Amino acid sequence: MLAQLSLQQVYFRFWASFSFIQHNLWKLVLSIKSILVGPNEIAPYFEGFVPNSDDIRCKKVKFIDQSTELTLSYDSEDEEHPFINVNISHELKLSDAFATYVMQWNASILGFNIGDSGIEVREDNSFVQIGDKSRFGFIEYNGRRTGNILVFMKGNNIYTFIITGFYFNSQDILSELFDTRVELLKNFN
Repeated sequence: MLAQLSLQQVYFRFWASFSFIQHNLWKLVLSIKSILVGPNEIAPYFEGFVPNSDDIRCKKVKFIDQSTELTLSYDSEDEEHPFINVNISHELKLSDAFATYVMQWNASILGFNIGDSGIEVREDNSFVQIGDKSRFGFIEYNGRRTGNILVFMKGNNIYTFIITGFYFNSQDILSELFDTRVELLKNFN
């Protein structure tokens, strides 16, 4: 015998299912947001900078091998705003994670050196040390600092942060921004 549900019961079941999905989606959004250093996180450090949320792009991809990549980019048409690129990768094997760590740094440096751009990266690993391994550099354009690059590895996770147009020259600020995110990387996959 088929049970008949009242319209109220159907509505309640739909709403309960929707609320559960919405709650879990919100938890995912919050966990992703808490791990990323994007324009909203850096805004307090740069007077007058108010990010435009329409210029933020974020994407999470799970690959066939179950590795994961989360990217955020901020690219505004406003020339007074910075360019920000964040890439977080989770690899299943430590050897793959190390290869990704090396590749992220080298590919970024290669990208800056294509053509006669006047862009150089001055590596200074003594400036900041984060995670199990890290590399840090000041991005310079025609001899003037214009940005930073930071790539660090914690376990099987690799975090790449690139900013141009603005730059950090304080170890304390970088620690404020990234120390808690190193711990959050443990739960990222």
